[in-house]
Amino acid sequence: KIINSRPSSWSTSISFKSLITNDRRNTLVNEIKALPANSDEKRLLLADVYSLNKLYDRAIDQLTGITDAVNDPFIQINLGDLYLASNVPAEAKRAYASAIRAAAAVHDSLGEAIAQHALGVVYKIEGGRISEAASALTKAIELYTDLGEAETADLLRMELQGLQSSPPVKP
Repeated sequence: KIINSRPSSWSTSISFKSLITNDRRNTLVNEIKALPANSDEKRLLLADVYSLNKLYDRAIDQLTGITDAVNDPFIQINLGDLYLASNVPAEAKRAYASAIRAAAAVHDSLGEAIAQHALGVVYKIEGGRISEAASALTKAIELYTDLGEAETADLLRMELQGLQSSPPVKP
């Protein structure tokens, strides 16, 4: 849900529907390792290949090994997505919160909006955290509106209305 409601300009490999074969994955891994690129660039590529095959632990290992990953909103959002896909919401929240801080530090409003929305969804999933979810979604709406992403902001407004009109969920 988080990935599907993002602007079309933002996607991660988790959003792909099909898996690649193990042989193809192994070939890609070997080709990436042989590239004349720095280790951080190779780690980004490897993370995508692993997440294509739903090998989220391996993808997480690659992303967390990137130099200064904690200060990169894109990496932190992807980590949050991977943790959420791995059913580890506490780590997803930590990664999304880190993405918000990193995006704000570099004035990346789109990254901050995406991370705020994702954090709101995690709070919603946890149940009983409606006020935190509403706060994060409201901030995401403001950011998307400021960016001129009216369609995305409208979708989030509907999500926020649904959140506020639903009965509290017990965890």
